[in-house]
Order: sequence, then structure tokens, then C-alpha cells
Amino acid sequence: MFRIFVTVAALYLGVSLAHADPRSPRTLLVDACGQLRDNALSIWSEEKSVSIRERRDEGIVYCFVVDPGQKVKSTFEVASSRKGDFNDPGREALRVACDQMKKNASDVFGGRKVYFTEDPDIKVVYCLVQKPDNAGLAEVDISDPRFVYTVELLFMSYYGEPLSEGV
Repeated sequence: MFRIFVTVAALYLGVSLAHADPRSPRTLLVDACGQLRDNALSIWSEEKSVSIRERRDEGIVYCFVVDPGQKVKSTFEVASSRKGDFNDPGREALRVACDQMKKNASDVFGGRKVYFTEDPDIKVVYCLVQKPDNAGLAEVDISDPRFVYTVELLFMSYYGEPLSEGV
């Protein structure tokens, strides 16, 4: 009887640890929406609420923005259990989330441009939005050194093990 109890407890613990993997798409998506919530005051001039919802049965993470008038706007809705031929499902889920924010830019970000970029050497992805006061500027390329001054951070996330120092 004790062995059955230990076996069942180990199975539940294994499932819990699988959901807690810091590189899993689900964890990365929830963290990305949390960062969006943390950065809300610098992204929008008016007060906004950012909400995270999840449907575990469907494996979908939702991130919503609510303005003071209670109008709900979807920033992203990504399946955290993405299947496919991707080398890194965490990176792919973050890219899909940022791509959805690009498509929703007119509704959520007032037409400001959304950018996805990454540093593959340290396996970090960035999702950025153009600053409101730079919306009228000519297009600034990601490789332009001025780019960093024209954008606000939506989220930044490690999608893999960063390289250790000295490597």
C-alpha cells in the first residue's frame, strides 16, 4: 500500500515539476505577460491593467490589456504546448506572442510598431514597441544604434540556457 502511495505521489510531483520548467513555453509566456504588466506604465500614457489567463485543458495562455473604460484588448493568445519541428518550442511560443502583438498593434498600442529581435548567443528574445513620441519618425532599423532610444520593452526572456561567462 505504501508503495502505491509513493508511486502516485511521485507522478503528481513529476507533473508539477513539468509545469514549473523555467524554459517551458507555458512558463515563458506567463512571464512575458507579467513583464508586459510590469512595463505598462512606461508603454501606455493612460492607466491600463494587464491580465493573464490560462486554459490548462487547452494549453493556451492569454494576455489581455484593459483600459479604464473596461474595454478588453487581446495582446496575445498562444498555445503553450506548441507542436512542430521547432528546435526550441519556448522561443517559438515567444515569437508567436510577439507576432500577435504586431498584428494587434493598432488596437493595443495605438498604431505604434512592434518589433521582435533576439540575441542568439545568449538565447534571449526581446519584444519591443515604438515609443509614443517616436511614432512619427522615419523607420529606424534594428541594426541602427539609435534604435535602442526609440523603443520600450514589452518583454525580454531567456528561451534557453545562457552561456556561462568565459565560454
